[in-house]
Amino acid sequence: MAFAAGCGTAGEFKSSQAGPSPVVLADTSPGQLQVGVYLSMGGYDPTRREGAILDINFTSAGRTVSFIRNEAVTCNGTALTRYTGAFEVTFRLGDIAGNAMKCVYASGNQSASITVMVPRRLVILKPREGETVTRAAQTDINYEADPSAVPWGIVAISASVKASAPPGAVTSNHAALDTSNFTAGSGSIALTQQLDFIGVEAPAFRSVTGRANLMTMIQVVWQ
Repeated sequence: MAFAAGCGTAGEFKSSQAGPSPVVLADTSPGQLQVGVYLSMGGYDPTRREGAILDINFTSAGRTVSFIRNEAVTCNGTALTRYTGAFEVTFRLGDIAGNAMKCVYASGNQSASITVMVPRRLVILKPREGETVTRAAQTDINYEADPSAVPWGIVAISASVKASAPPGAVTSNHAALDTSNFTAGSGSIALTQQLDFIGVEAPAFRSVTGRANLMTMIQVVWQ
C-alpha cells in the first residue's frame, strides 16, 4: 500500500521552471502512474477563505502525463476538471476539512481509489474578526492548526508597519508578536501553515505524495 503523510491554490506547489515535456502513454492504468495530491485550503482574501482547491497530478518517470482518452477523476462524488496531467476541483472548506476524501481515478474499464486525509482547517481564535486590539510588546494570537506542523507564517499588519512572529514565540496553537510600533487603525492578522506530508492512500499506483498549504486572515482594528 502506498502511503504519504502531509497539502495550497492551484499551482501552489508547481515549479516556475520549465520541466520535461508531457508524455502520452499507451497505457494509463493506475499501475503505470505516480500520483501527487496537493491541497490549498483557505486564503487571505475574504472570497477565498472558505474554499479548498484540490489538485491531483499524474506523472510517469518524472514526466507529466498528457491524457488524451476518457481518463477521469471524481472526489466525494464530484467530477474534477481535467488539465494536462492533472485534475482539479474546488470544495467548500467546511465540507472536507478534517475528513477522509474518497476519490476514484478511471482509465478505460479500470479504476482505482485515492483516499486523502484532509488536514484540519487553520482558524484564528483570538483576536476575532473585527475585534479592537491593543498595540503591545506582546500581542497574543491563539489559533487551531493541524498538530503535525507549527504554522510558519504568522504576520500582523497595520497601515504602515508589519510584524512577524519570531520562531521562539510560536507553538502549535499560540504566537506572540510585537505590535507596539503599529499605526492605530485598520489592520489584519494572517496565518500560513505548510504540511509537506499529508495522509494519502493509493495502493494501485506506483507511488504517491501529498502536500497541503493552509491560509487564513482576519481584519482587526489596532488601538
